[in-house]
Amino acid sequence: QLVSIPPGTLQATVALSFRVYSNDSAQDKHDFLRLRITDEGHTELHSAEIASNTSTWDTWLEWGSGDLSQYGGQSIYLDFRCTTDSSDYTVFWLDDITFMAKVP
Repeated sequence: QLVSIPPGTLQATVALSFRVYSNDSAQDKHDFLRLRITDEGHTELHSAEIASNTSTWDTWLEWGSGDLSQYGGQSIYLDFRCTTDSSDYTVFWLDDITFMAKVP
């Protein structure tokens, strides 16, 4: 999703709810859900782990990105990436995704 963060933005955040179910080991991280931020040329600016197969299973949890106001005056892509290995399955659900920018 392409979002434009206005110049002078005081605070910008992404928030969401997520749920994980995995048949994989709860001891070692193998499967990941990440938020990836790229510029308009798709160069990665930042990546943040949201969850893994070791996250709390089978319950809805909240996640927040932290402040993204450093990208004020830019358009950025927010994309969610899931990577897994071949050992066992992990399912990630996302809901209630919001992007907010606080401007003066």
